[in-house]
Amino acid sequence: MKASKKYLAFLAFMLILLVVPQKGYAAVDYRGGILDGAGLYLNSSENVGGSLFNEATDNNEETKIPMTGRNVGGDRDHIVKPFTEPVTVSAIRVKANKSINVGFYDKNGRYITVNGKTLNKISAEEADGRLIPIPQTSGIYKAILFNDLSVPVDIYEFNLYNDNGYVTEESELTASGAVNSVNLKWDAVKNATGYTIERSKTHGGPYEKIAAASVTETTYTDLNVVNGTTYYYIVTPFNSLGDGPRTNEASATPLSSEVTLDIESAKDKVFLNEIFTVQAVLNNATNIYAEDFNVKYDKTRFQLVKVEAADHMGLFHNGTVADDTVRLITASLGKDYGINGKGTLVHFTFKAIGLGKGKIDATKGKIADNGTTEVTLTEENCGEKEIEVIGGELTNFTLKHLGFLGFNYTEDKNKLTDELKNLLGSTGNVADVDLVQLTNAILANPNYDFNK
Repeated sequence: MKASKKYLAFLAFMLILLVVPQKGYAAVDYRGGILDGAGLYLNSSENVGGSLFNEATDNNEETKIPMTGRNVGGDRDHIVKPFTEPVTVSAIRVKANKSINVGFYDKNGRYITVNGKTLNKISAEEADGRLIPIPQTSGIYKAILFNDLSVPVDIYEFNLYNDNGYVTEESELTASGAVNSVNLKWDAVKNATGYTIERSKTHGGPYEKIAAASVTETTYTDLNVVNGTTYYYIVTPFNSLGDGPRTNEASATPLSSEVTLDIESAKDKVFLNEIFTVQAVLNNATNIYAEDFNVKYDKTRFQLVKVEAADHMGLFHNGTVADDTVRLITASLGKDYGINGKGTLVHFTFKAIGLGKGKIDATKGKIADNGTTEVTLTEENCGEKEIEVIGGELTNFTLKHLGFLGFNYTEDKNKLTDELKNLLGSTGNVADVDLVQLTNAILANPNYDFNK
């Protein structure tokens, strides 16, 4: 029984050790810097003298050096560290409960400017122990912390670092939406042994860790996503000495399926000299509001007459890339007119000028959502339409043909006569555009006399 009681007491003691934070624990490892264990002066100015304190250089966030407010109660608003030999600094760590200023002096007691300033303020948010890179600054004979607030500030840890293995470089992060995924890419960082990838559904966080990448990797594909949802990412480089500065925030929206840019037409055949239309259409789109694309056509078969924006779309660039290729930039006109599923971008009007089969081809394209993601379409996802120009005249149509077509309005075009199918195509249902096309053919028929 006694042995059991002793065993239970031992277990209880071990649980206490595991549960209760032990004295001296630091969430950030501040060691490896110039100030490790050094004594710091607490004064009313940048002058050296008085007692030395090492509570802010002991790698222990539970100890602190309390600074008074500026010109308040004893006026101890400066922490001062002199150096007998010049030092070089490329990064800073400060753990404090409020904002604090950092400054450096040269051999002659003059301020050394950093980022164009004599004093650099570290915000309360930044004073959380993170590594703050600065331009490499040499010739430092004295470093100070200065409290310019009217209220006290507690300094828990303070250290300075040269490029001695710490991660101090900044990195640029980009994100792009893809099918069922988001692709991340960032710059490699010197001294980093890995990178932590964090994600949020809200701009600015809070973020949660989703992965860690090895030092050789500067890309990551997030597959655990919901299509149509915008995600926000940051990446933080690290090594055994701690974390470096995190990247910018980058965002992207995964796509539900592969978006395609297609060229569509109700007609597979047109008569020589016939005027006809085709459309540039996005398919499988999600929340798309802008497009930049090239369209190439067979100039031996077709002459481009004009390009017009579809309903609720704006055509903001119509440029000539070559004598058979145009580049177009379009955008939706309002938040209610983004393309989801299928949407027409522009209408092309062509004239058939040469017999035979020819292609109208979307050769490249880029699309964007409402401000977070751009996606470059692959060549395979840019479609084409083949149309055959056949001989014959458009002079055999009269009002009776229009009456027949009106009777079959919205019906399947396969029900039409071969003559009408040659003019209007055989796919889809009869629509207004077909009635307009037939009307133009009637007006072009010199044998149709309105007065008889």
